[in-house]
Amino acid sequence: MELISFKNVSKTFYNLVQETKVLDDISFAIHDDEIVCLLGPSGCGKSTILNLINELIEPTKGNITRNAKLGYMFQKDCLMNWRNIYKNVTIGLEIKKDKSKESLEYVENLMKKYQIYEFKSFYPSELSGGLRQRVSLIRTLVLQPDLLLLDEPFSKLDFQTRLMVQNDVYNIIKNEKKSALMVTHDIDEAIALSSRILVLSSRPTRIKEEIKIQFDSKLSPSERRKDPLFSYYYNQICKALEI
Repeated sequence: MELISFKNVSKTFYNLVQETKVLDDISFAIHDDEIVCLLGPSGCGKSTILNLINELIEPTKGNITRNAKLGYMFQKDCLMNWRNIYKNVTIGLEIKKDKSKESLEYVENLMKKYQIYEFKSFYPSELSGGLRQRVSLIRTLVLQPDLLLLDEPFSKLDFQTRLMVQNDVYNIIKNEKKSALMVTHDIDEAIALSSRILVLSSRPTRIKEEIKIQFDSKLSPSERRKDPLFSYYYNQICKALEI
């Protein structure tokens, strides 16, 4: 099933003195049970694609079909320091006025399943960066989205924590049978996490190449990095990016 579909989508921004074409005839789709990565140079329009999916802006040309409930995970965890972890996780339910018995049971089950229930009375400042990102993801999953939009979710973490959290996030997405569209500048990260990579050109952006990533499904992101196929995909992406 196609969760999101772009058909010949272009986006141009206008101001009083000029127009800037950011996307040029983009076509792709996101399906059930896959992690797709957008990889390209800074300023090429990756965030514009996320904003189009979220309906924050409209395309100048082309069509976008949405058949998914969306969840968003930002670069920063955006946890509220004055609310404890439980209240941070349930804030989406508060906003939707959906704190039913079933919803709260689902929250509790998720928090226990992914080892954050014991921290429910803690405040964000008392947690490590890795735990905060896990809380951020669980807060998103509580609303039961079909498709997660991940906007460079690991970029604010140090290298060692980043590797650990990538494993965490990958396992949670797979366990919960979710799909994801992730924006990153990191080639290693894209290969370690995704099932497909869309390599983008500089602006005005086109899809230069679509690369299918085919590791053994049992491998974690850390284990993928040690697999001989990793260097093959790395070289393929570098060639597409003309590095």
